[in-house]
Amino acid sequence: MRTLRALRHAGRGLIRTYRREVHFRFQVWAGYTALAAGYLLFLDGLEMALLLLIIGLVWMAELFNSAVESILDIFTREWREDVGQVKDLAAGAVLFTSLLAVVIGGLLFLPKIWWGPFRPVPWEEIVLGMILWLGLAFLIPFGGDVKRSYR
Repeated sequence: MRTLRALRHAGRGLIRTYRREVHFRFQVWAGYTALAAGYLLFLDGLEMALLLLIIGLVWMAELFNSAVESILDIFTREWREDVGQVKDLAAGAVLFTSLLAVVIGGLLFLPKIWWGPFRPVPWEEIVLGMILWLGLAFLIPFGGDVKRSYR
């Protein structure tokens, strides 16, 4: 019973972050796009595992950044230099992880784009994929709650 309750709390945290953080929604869309590209470019199992790992690291960094910002917003509603520095450090961790993801993505995708064949995809899958991709892209700027920054 405790495990189910813990899972429910964790799920609620993910949903709340997705609703409140436009950057997290963008990271979800980018991860989905990278996975679709990996499928179309015939990434093997190890390459897909590495891609999933770096997507997960970027999402975790964004979740930790959101947690740090939320904790700091509890303690002060006005701008303070020290609070701003801590928030900048957390945002820097997200930036660093995202740049690492771009480098790893380049190492995985560029050789496949230049020398590898694309996967032939039936038009039905292309249409469905584009609808899902555009649907996620459309949801990026919209969220349920509005997060207010006190910086």
